[in-house]
Amino acid sequence: MNGISFYYISRYFTSNISSDEGSQLDSQSEAGKTAKKTNNLALKIIIGICFVSIIFSPLGFYLFKKMESDQKISETKNKTHKTVIGEFEEIDPSKEKENIDPNLKNAIESLKSRKRLSNNTVMKVLDHFGVFYVKEFIAPKNEVRETMESVLSHNKNPMIYIPIVVEGTISDHIVLFTIDRPKKLIEFYDSQGNEINKRKLIDDFIDKRNLEQIAKKIQDVLPEYKLKINENEQQKILNIVDCGAFVLRYVQERRERTFEEICADEKIDIKGFRKDLADILSLDQKSA
Repeated sequence: MNGISFYYISRYFTSNISSDEGSQLDSQSEAGKTAKKTNNLALKIIIGICFVSIIFSPLGFYLFKKMESDQKISETKNKTHKTVIGEFEEIDPSKEKENIDPNLKNAIESLKSRKRLSNNTVMKVLDHFGVFYVKEFIAPKNEVRETMESVLSHNKNPMIYIPIVVEGTISDHIVLFTIDRPKKLIEFYDSQGNEINKRKLIDDFIDKRNLEQIAKKIQDVLPEYKLKINENEQQKILNIVDCGAFVLRYVQERRERTFEEICADEKIDIKGFRKDLADILSLDQKSA
């Protein structure tokens, strides 16, 4: 029995119920009630027959199989979940936080927020990427283990970086000496392109000396090395937050490019560099 047949049969009986009720209630109320009960019973029988027909039809078979399949999928998911929990220990969020290096986290936040990179942040990034550098002129005196003269005399690393904190126009400024042993070069990089004799070291790190004196000390240890100086202004004088970022960019670029190539760069996207560096450090922190 299809849906159309069921529709017309149900309409026939319901219409009979309405007409029978109207006529019989006017004459005999008891007979009307009996007829109503009889018609309702017949309607229920028809509905039951239709229901049985649907169950044993192709549609009913499909619905039954789908319910059976959904139940099996649910049981499989529950079983898989239990297996994973049984084989792998759940991570304790408090323990995960303990593994985060606070200095590295601060470095990432400083890079993202466009704050001035502190000396400690610059050192942390250099340490993170395994860059060999002299700490004498950027770290507090109590953290310095070797002087520049000692490092240059005994360490044979092909590239040695010497970041230096100096007095800036508005705030402290970071510049960089690089020793290229294979090419026998001493490279001085100041992102603001200032002359080497215009900068003095700050009191917090060492007695006041200008960079020219530092360069002379390096040349005394490495007399056959040639000194090169950057004169291109890549960081504007009023930009007091990006000197550390420019130094880190120079170190990164110097691994594949020459001093002249880096110093000739114009329109440097230092904001983009900071963002990219922060993303790299974030990924390294997560995978640690």
